[in-house]
Amino acid sequence: MSKSATPTYDELATLVVQQQGVLAEQATALELADVRITQLEAEILRLKNGGSGGKGDPDLKPDWLKLNKPQVVGSPTPRKPRAQGFTPTPDLTEVVVGGQTFGHGVSSLVAYLDTVGRLPVRIISRLFSCLLKLSISDGQIVSLLHTVAKAGQATYSDLKRKLRASDFVHADETGWRENGLNGYVWSFSTPLLRYFVYAKSRAHTVPKEVLGEGYIGTWQARGEDALVACRQMLIGSQRTSEPQAA
Repeated sequence: MSKSATPTYDELATLVVQQQGVLAEQATALELADVRITQLEAEILRLKNGGSGGKGDPDLKPDWLKLNKPQVVGSPTPRKPRAQGFTPTPDLTEVVVGGQTFGHGVSSLVAYLDTVGRLPVRIISRLFSCLLKLSISDGQIVSLLHTVAKAGQATYSDLKRKLRASDFVHADETGWRENGLNGYVWSFSTPLLRYFVYAKSRAHTVPKEVLGEGYIGTWQARGEDALVACRQMLIGSQRTSEPQAA
């Protein structure tokens, strides 16, 4: 393996001259930069003094400080005047529910976690924050639940109408504590639908209100308490059949 040749005196001299030229160019650039900085400071001082630069022409500026205005070729296209006082009102009924800031996906997921998952509001909020990186307060969740319930009120009323038209209904109730108060959830079921009602009582007034006094179908009640409630509801009615105990 051969060693590299040692540079000659002439080659070293040429390299030194080249480096001197580079250093000279850098020095010239630094001097120019100092001049521009000085001019900038003078321009800033002039603007602070309201445009007066003292001696000389107050509007005298170096060429590199002057802004080149764009030249317009031909006649510019006139802009349409903006309407005054106009507020756009897009139709967002297919995107959000009511006046909420969340879409159908978030609203339905909150309702599902609350009703099917039976998760507390605070846990739902933490779940959205941890998994979806979405900040949603407890109050917003409660507001979403009320909005979803209002949106589904027509469907809920239609279920009651179909329940009253059914030939067979099975009724049951169970204890349900809400906001520190005892209550009951009533379930009215047919082979085709389920209808739930939350009430503070397990008396006959609940099925009476749900099915109406004129219901002529067949009852099936689970347990003696529910059977008694059904019989109390039927007192004074004109139907001939008795409720059946499961």
